[in-house]
Amino acid sequence: MGAILVENYKAIADFYAAAQSRLVGVADYYLKAAEEIVMLQTFDPELDLLSAFYNAYLAARQLYDNPPASIIGAIRQLQAHVLSRARTNAGTSFTDINDWIDAGDTNGELAGGAGDGSGAVGRLNDADTSFTVPADFATVSGKAGYTIDSGNLD
Repeated sequence: MGAILVENYKAIADFYAAAQSRLVGVADYYLKAAEEIVMLQTFDPELDLLSAFYNAYLAARQLYDNPPASIIGAIRQLQAHVLSRARTNAGTSFTDINDWIDAGDTNGELAGGAGDGSGAVGRLNDADTSFTVPADFATVSGKAGYTIDSGNLD
């Protein structure tokens, strides 16, 4: 029974964060186009075009500002996989995604560590050092029900 390796998890987090960062703000361009219609200050073009352009903005905002359920579901499945499959060096399960991310215990949060790694639980058959994830990935993870602490963000 093995879990995804930290290296692969980080690559997935980076890919999803890159996709999310490229989508956030896309709807603003559609809003600017609608605002351009308003700025025409000519009755017929405004009457003919404003509703369609504003509706396009609203649709884009819904589409790009909120990841589709399938994206959130994929991240939910990734986090659930880690918690169901990953083990500490002592053979116990991780119960919080933050504990798995910070398995190196650099902040002294796990196993009563002193913040110097002395209390590190480690990850069985994987890297024992803490790592961070992009904030955009953490946002989607939070929507999937797995909040990632600010100390574990890039």
